[in-house]
Amino acid sequence: MKKRHFLILVTIVGPLVAGLYYLSPSNDLVPSLSAQERPGQKQGGGNQGRGGGRGGGGGNPIIRTLDANGDGIISKQEIDNSTALLKKLDRNGDGKISRDEMRPPRDAGGNNPPPAPRPSTPSSPPKNSLGPKPAQAAAFNAFAPKVKTTWDKQYLYVESDSIPDHQMMVGITAWQQQVPITQPYAGNNAWRIPLQPVPARTPMSAKNNFFRGAIALAANGIPIFNPIKNDGRTDTFLAGELDRFGGHCGRADDYHYHIAPLHLQKTVGAGNPVAYALDGYPLLGLTEPDGTAPRNLDSFNGHSHGTLGYHYHSTRTYPYINGGFHGQVTEAGGQVDPQPRAQGVRPALPGLRGAKITGFHKDEQGWNSLVYQINNRLGSVRFLELKNKSYQFEFKDTNGNTRNETYQRRQVGAGRGGRNGQSPSRRPR
Repeated sequence: MKKRHFLILVTIVGPLVAGLYYLSPSNDLVPSLSAQERPGQKQGGGNQGRGGGRGGGGGNPIIRTLDANGDGIISKQEIDNSTALLKKLDRNGDGKISRDEMRPPRDAGGNNPPPAPRPSTPSSPPKNSLGPKPAQAAAFNAFAPKVKTTWDKQYLYVESDSIPDHQMMVGITAWQQQVPITQPYAGNNAWRIPLQPVPARTPMSAKNNFFRGAIALAANGIPIFNPIKNDGRTDTFLAGELDRFGGHCGRADDYHYHIAPLHLQKTVGAGNPVAYALDGYPLLGLTEPDGTAPRNLDSFNGHSHGTLGYHYHSTRTYPYINGGFHGQVTEAGGQVDPQPRAQGVRPALPGLRGAKITGFHKDEQGWNSLVYQINNRLGSVRFLELKNKSYQFEFKDTNGNTRNETYQRRQVGAGRGGRNGQSPSRRPR
């Protein structure tokens, strides 16, 4: 009987997996892309294309049977359970699956039944049902409940709004007129850290790669970008673009760091990671856990020893953080792929020559106030997040002129972070 089931598995599952794109009811990348990411398809009910939308595999009984939880993705666990699942199609119990049994069942009128109900898109990563809490969660849990973690067998998922507890922006002397607003790094737009990092065959340096997006995630949920800005030349720290904690805001008004967040050691504890690189390896502070100076660091600020295995160290000079990736990552469009997408509310502005940020605070009514100075004359930007996720801004320049603007958050959709983030067209390095 086991041999017979094995033959069924080989003859049916093998071609199925090999030709999965063609068996898919809509002939798109259903197993790899979430509903938000599929071009030309709407979320919600209704048939689309040749076989309906996501949810249970449309009318194809093999797809529908293997996709046991109806989420539109055939997972590794479902593939592992495929023998038992395929037995459900053997309606006459003869140990074979005939052409008739592979056809969609019909109702009494000879019509195909309606597609299975479409599951709702999760608003947060999956509940933790795949084992105990991974060790990597400890650093992020030090900042709970503001930072949230969930996990599965492959990844730790980290949710945050990208607003730290410390003061932001003060000390910047090269300002692009951006301010820090909350970011929806949650659900399918959460950060993900590999739980079993894999050394890369060809490690990639951050000196000439990854000038866009994050290369690490701080323990307080703030992304860390390449210290070299996207022009490929400028050291953001030396250029005066960073505040006293090593951060500033990007073109989407997204706050992030560019150097090691050493101030987090007070919370995570000496010798513990202050961040994790997006390849899954930890970033420690300036010393080893025993307080000694690290020795024999490679060009990426990393080394391997003892029970720690490979890890990166922070430094006060370039590269400050991980200077590249010892581990396997996928590069696409100049950044690590996938990763969450920042969502701005207003157009990016040019730099304001001569401006120095001297103050930033949030009052009891929720108004954020940034104060800057040019030639001893003060200007300010005040902004408030409204209940409908829009933002009210009040601008006052150094000549005393004021203007008010209201901006609605741009709904650009989730990034390829979170649970369903892997892009099938990219190859890791």
